[in-house]
Amino acid sequence: MSTLAKDELGFVRARRYGRISGRELHDLLDVSPNEQIYVSGVEGGVRTARPIESAATMDAKPGDTFTVGPRITKASSDLPEQIRKETDALQLSGFGSVQKP
Repeated sequence: MSTLAKDELGFVRARRYGRISGRELHDLLDVSPNEQIYVSGVEGGVRTARPIESAATMDAKPGDTFTVGPRITKASSDLPEQIRKETDALQLSGFGSVQKP
């Protein structure tokens, strides 16, 4: 079983402990040359997000979330289903809550 799993919204999450390469992430996330991959996770009890270098190899732990960013999300009082799913996924990834306007 792979360390990484991609969900329907395009986020890649670590399912178990393992080593992963930036190249593997670039391929899974279909990153454009002008985009950056970020990993968010919990370190020392604090949710963090940091950029990943394409040539780097890193340790992954369950719950680490990889995404292309930065992303800007806008919300309204009645969210369409797809935006609600994306907002929920961003919150699970540690990007904080998205307030209604």
